[in-house]
Amino acid sequence: MCRQGSFRPAKRDLQLLAGVSCLVAAGLLAYSQTRAYYGDEGLHLLAAQLINAGRRPYADFFYQHVPLYAYTVALWMRLFPETWRSAHVLSSLFTAGTILLTGGFACSRFRQTNWRLGGAFTAVLLGFQWLLLRFGTIGQPYGLCLLLTVAAFRLTVAGAGRGSLWWSLGAGLCAGAA
Repeated sequence: MCRQGSFRPAKRDLQLLAGVSCLVAAGLLAYSQTRAYYGDEGLHLLAAQLINAGRRPYADFFYQHVPLYAYTVALWMRLFPETWRSAHVLSSLFTAGTILLTGGFACSRFRQTNWRLGGAFTAVLLGFQWLLLRFGTIGQPYGLCLLLTVAAFRLTVAGAGRGSLWWSLGAGLCAGAA
């Protein structure tokens, strides 16, 4: 038994959860490349292109958001093509990571083993919730913010009752970045 009411799931449960999470991620990627669209995402993509061209937000061009997502997309666009499809893939991967973290948390919280996998699958399948599907797969910072928020939560829960400040520091950094 783990600390603070957390239980260690079996290796088979984690493998099944990872497999279902990969299927959900494949669905998110397919949706992001075919149906996902929001008319306001060009601003973030242009900001990333300007950053790659050597310009700085606020000093060389106006960007009304915190620049973490723009710098993240700029780095991604150095590795992959500078297209909206590439940015959609990145956001979908962030959202898939969020879903995997959520499913893993649910899997570790059920005391009865016969409920553990079903609860984790339910948490993973919430990745097909309409708003998450619509906004977590576009070229805007929603996917990154979701991932950082859930990571901050997981770090907070993992660090509860432990003597180390590193868990709190990580949770604070993730929450602040979100």
